[in-house]
Amino acid sequence: MSVGVQVVKTHRECLRVQKKAAAALRPGAIPSEIYESVGFANRKVRFIGHGVGLYIDEFPVIANGFDSPLKENMTISLEPKIGIPDVGMVGGEDTYIVSEDGGRCLTGGERDTIRVD
Repeated sequence: MSVGVQVVKTHRECLRVQKKAAAALRPGAIPSEIYESVGFANRKVRFIGHGVGLYIDEFPVIANGFDSPLKENMTISLEPKIGIPDVGMVGGEDTYIVSEDGGRCLTGGERDTIRVD
């Protein structure tokens, strides 16, 4: 598989994980259960998101060990990423509001790759 194909495939996998996690951002949801449900475990960085507030990176963390339920209107950044040797990190980052209907994206969401020749 060429590096370009690998980057696109990996980026799209990260978007799939982000979309699934965003749908689970509902009041009462447990961050560790969201993390386990998206199938992104066994990575060097063992989280896919975190709260956003005055200090940017805040609680809750969407990772194992974070079991306090989410509350409505919390702001969560979801940032699933995967490292590719000799390329760097691939993935995305968007910010969501926790709502009864799942995460409401504040930053556009689901950007695909853009080929630059």
